[in-house]
Amino acid sequence: MNFTYQGIQFALYEHDTAYVGYQGRHFYFDPFKVPEGLPPADVIFITHDHFDHFSPEDIDKLATEATSLVVPESIETVVKQKVNLRLYSVEIGETYTLFDLEITPIPAYNVNKFKAPGEVFHPKAAGYVGYFVKFGEVGVYFAGDTDAIPEMQQLKGKVDVAFLPISGTYVMTMEEALEAAEMIGPKIIVPMHYGAIVGEPDMGRKFAQMVGDKYIVYPK
Repeated sequence: MNFTYQGIQFALYEHDTAYVGYQGRHFYFDPFKVPEGLPPADVIFITHDHFDHFSPEDIDKLATEATSLVVPESIETVVKQKVNLRLYSVEIGETYTLFDLEITPIPAYNVNKFKAPGEVFHPKAAGYVGYFVKFGEVGVYFAGDTDAIPEMQQLKGKVDVAFLPISGTYVMTMEEALEAAEMIGPKIIVPMHYGAIVGEPDMGRKFAQMVGDKYIVYPK
């Protein structure tokens, strides 16, 4: 899946690898099982250290000596042990100006997806993140592995393109993703986290039907 918005290129690969092409530079979010032949990365954003989001093998496919890696502070030590790239560690609650972009890490966590009684897959205390990034005047939100959470309300009216997980396994269901969209108010939604590890291949199309005309939806 790929499209262009305001002169910026967007793509979604495999599980939930997002790509943004902006001003001749190449940005990737959570690369996993990326296809061969993609443009080398200027910047790679990692949301958390689960294998399908932090994949050193896929980072190596995309990276050059000039590639930078942006990670949440909570996984900095793990990343340093496995990847030798220029590293930028970011903290929730802060906004950064890096690579001529405005970058704000947004919390990403579960409230009702449990792997054991009382134990969610992505606990808030783990410090996992999504990213809100301003590419010029275009606001992009890559949610990461999360449920619909109150912190999303801070993005209301700021997001043009939102990459939202929808499979309901480890992350939001389609109904919860629509709830998240209501909090955020994006112009475009790219549903992700389905059709590979979890979620049926046609979930994106079903989500688009659920949303109707309220948002533009680009399924895989």
